[in-house]
Amino acid sequence: MRGRYGTTLLALACWTLVVSLAAGAAQRRGLGARPPTSEEQAYVEARRVDVQVVAPNALALARVREEAARAGAETALPAASRPAAVDNSMLSWFPPIGDQGYQNSCVAWAAGYYYNTYTQAADEGLSAYTGDRADVCSPAFLYPLINDGVDEGAYLDYAMARLSVIGCSSLALAPYHETDYTSWPSEAAWVEALKWRTTGLYRICTDSATGLEATRQLLANGRLAVVLIDTYESLYYDYPAAGNGISNEVLYCPGGPYVSGHALTLVGYDDAKTYVDLRDGLTHRGAFLLANSWGGSWGATNAAHRSRGFLWIAYDAFLETRRFVYDAIYTDDRDHYRPRVYALAGLSDTQRGYLELRGGAGLPSDPAATTDAVLSHSGGTGLPLSNSSRIAVDLTDVAALSADDRLADVFVSLSVASGASAQGLIASVEFRSDADSDGIYDSAPAAGLPVTVAVGATGYGFLPLYSDLTWDYWAYDEIEACSEAGIVSGYADGTYRPQQVITRDQMAVYIARALAGGDKLVPPGPTTATFPDVPPGYWAYRYVEYAAAREIVKGYSDGSYRPGLRLDRGQMAVFIARAIADPTGDDDLAAYQPPAPPTFPDVPTDFWAYRYVEYIAAPVRAITQGYADGLYHPEYVCDRGQMAVYVARAFGLHR
Repeated sequence: MRGRYGTTLLALACWTLVVSLAAGAAQRRGLGARPPTSEEQAYVEARRVDVQVVAPNALALARVREEAARAGAETALPAASRPAAVDNSMLSWFPPIGDQGYQNSCVAWAAGYYYNTYTQAADEGLSAYTGDRADVCSPAFLYPLINDGVDEGAYLDYAMARLSVIGCSSLALAPYHETDYTSWPSEAAWVEALKWRTTGLYRICTDSATGLEATRQLLANGRLAVVLIDTYESLYYDYPAAGNGISNEVLYCPGGPYVSGHALTLVGYDDAKTYVDLRDGLTHRGAFLLANSWGGSWGATNAAHRSRGFLWIAYDAFLETRRFVYDAIYTDDRDHYRPRVYALAGLSDTQRGYLELRGGAGLPSDPAATTDAVLSHSGGTGLPLSNSSRIAVDLTDVAALSADDRLADVFVSLSVASGASAQGLIASVEFRSDADSDGIYDSAPAAGLPVTVAVGATGYGFLPLYSDLTWDYWAYDEIEACSEAGIVSGYADGTYRPQQVITRDQMAVYIARALAGGDKLVPPGPTTATFPDVPPGYWAYRYVEYAAAREIVKGYSDGSYRPGLRLDRGQMAVFIARAIADPTGDDDLAAYQPPAPPTFPDVPTDFWAYRYVEYIAAPVRAITQGYADGLYHPEYVCDRGQMAVYVARAFGLHR
């Protein structure tokens, strides 16, 4: 931001003083467009895109034709990309003029109430002009989240950027009270706001003829934008009365002492709007129409003279050497947006301004993607946060549902800044997903909560693939890889039970699925059983027969298979080695020359499974590395967690 709004401590301090003085004025009109903090400025500059040219859309060209038809076909200009005048406040998507009272929330009124209401109403075909509180966005939702817990205004560009992350709820769920600037939204408001998120952040630099034309084209396209202005005495006290920089309701230059920054919404323009600039005595043409938030008894009327509450600002005012009207800021709409995946996080902290909350996908230790921060040192360090009202985090942009529409590997993270005096708490996290986009959400809780988050640390609410796993469980990646490959599945209660010891019939199932490429590709077994203790009606019959046909399992000397026998690590090595040999079975392994001396002291050369253990431990395969004590421990039984690691490594499976 150029000009007066450079980011300095002096500017912030002076602005606070000005706001305090303005608040004592007789009119009690709130203002509230303050300079950015260094963090806000960095956040905006990392996301904002400058726009030089705006192309006409179908609405703009239709307006050109309508204007030509009204004036007569002979005056039509076929090459025109916009009409000579536009007033988007006359469209049904524009809400009634609002009144911020003496609260310094103009930024939330410009960005939330006017801009986002219009944008969402246009997208969804809502008649916002009726003022139905369910159809208009609430400044009371937005302002407490961007004002640092004090009524000293907010940074306009940052507010517009936040619309793409948190959206803005309706007045019905976030009523506006000019005395309340600290209450955060209800859970219902947080959730509703997600459907009214925008995307992108754009700036048209309006200090040139090119920029002004791009702004007019944007308005002709049926879009709005917000602007920051330096408010001087003539506008604050006298408008629309003529004199001191005002003529024919057009503000063309600053008049009187500076009062404060103010945010307005660009709604239209008129190339033929005239005014006399008393500095040169000449008649000038062209002005933008802007909506203010000082109520319907203030200011000028719109083009239809339907309502007061508007302001005209000359085109030339944007080009003043002593700049007092700044750049046009806008976003894009998310077409008929509804979140497919979001989380509700119940958080507690005595100092909400020290918190950062965001969402992500993948494992917290190595996330595939994360969202922008939903909370980022928001709402003031002197105010608490209670988990009684959960906060919504939209995960739609980062999360993906599994092939069976199951949601997993998503999380929310809560960081407590080092300056905080107390720890934070993730009390609960509920994840919701709408796989069919029918508005009906499935719900699943995060595992392992509540979690206390120490000062300077980060805690997580994570939704694992199976409810009894945590994101930092040592075999999590391998279990998930096997699950995605259709080799393992959980139990009906949603658990995986990683420490449950596996049996020989279960291992045959895993090996058969891995070799066949999934459960459906394992064929029915033969009509005659290979092992008398695994008859055709046995639950794992086809898997045991599949493995036996490939000489992966051979049974005992008495001809039995002993399917319920617990599997130890020695037997596991045999299963795995035979399964990955080419061809499967012992033929390829017979030619394998194991190393000498043995890799593991407890698996000597005369151990019955020596060749198989060495085969899977070879560096080229690295399926097992043994224990920290250097031993293999072939006598240890295998559990479902270990089994997943063996199989994933053996078959090259990755999550």
